[in-house]
Order: sequence, then C-alpha cells, then structure tokens
Amino acid sequence: MKNLVFILIFAPFFPFSQSKEEIQDTYLSYLKSEGYTAEVTDAGNIKFKYEGNDYFIRGSDDEFYFEVFDYLNNDEGCSDRIKKLVTEVNGSYKTLTVYLIGDDCSSIKFISSSILANKEDFRSIFKRSLSIVRLGTQKAQKLYSEN
Repeated sequence: MKNLVFILIFAPFFPFSQSKEEIQDTYLSYLKSEGYTAEVTDAGNIKFKYEGNDYFIRGSDDEFYFEVFDYLNNDEGCSDRIKKLVTEVNGSYKTLTVYLIGDDCSSIKFISSSILANKEDFRSIFKRSLSIVRLGTQKAQKLYSEN
C-alpha cells in the first residue's frame, strides 16, 4: 500500500519518455500518413523522399528535439570558395545550420532543428523545417553555380 501511495504522489514528477524506437515509429507513422515513403537507416535516422530527393529526420532519444536534415556532396574539398558559401548560407533562415562534414569537407550538411514544447509539436513544424532545409540547399547550389 505504501508503494502505491508513493507512486500516486510522485509519479507526476517523473517524466515518462519514449524510447528511440518509439520516437522513430511515431515519425514513420506520421510520414506514411502524409504520403511519404520512409525507412529507418542503419544510423537510426528516418530517411524519406520528397520530390525525388532524400531527406532525413534525426532519430533521437530526446522526444522534445526535432531535426530535419540533408547533405550535399562536395567534390571541391575545403576550398575557401566552399567555406565562404557555407558561411553565407548558414543562418540564412532562423533555424538553419550549415556546416562541412569530414576532414576533407566531402559533404555539406543542412539542418533545421527545433526544441519542442510538446512531443507532438513536430507535426506542426515538419513542413516548415523541410522547406528551410530545401531553401538552404537550393541557395547553396545557386551560389555555387554563380561562382
């Protein structure tokens, strides 16, 4: 009886968070309900297609952190031109972060990340987050082709 009273009194103060797999399942369900083809990658991220391109949702164990991202291949290495391009695109949109991946700068990563007040809030920001990542990659491609 004492255990039951303890649980009833203190249960509201202990957060019951979802496992990484449960969060992945939530994202997969949502994407499929919206008509996207999606799968979990070996790294635990959710990969989905939109207008012929692959995008990702970070498979995190933090249900209050949401991240959509994409990569562009970079054959030019860590040149000043590429560094300048990344600097210019980075922060073009409020939630956009852009950076070079690897010692050889072989990829450019575009991330839109958000802290959620409610774990279901990702549903209301998903399309905007995807749009921000797409706009960032498009801007980088445009700047690259202009120079």
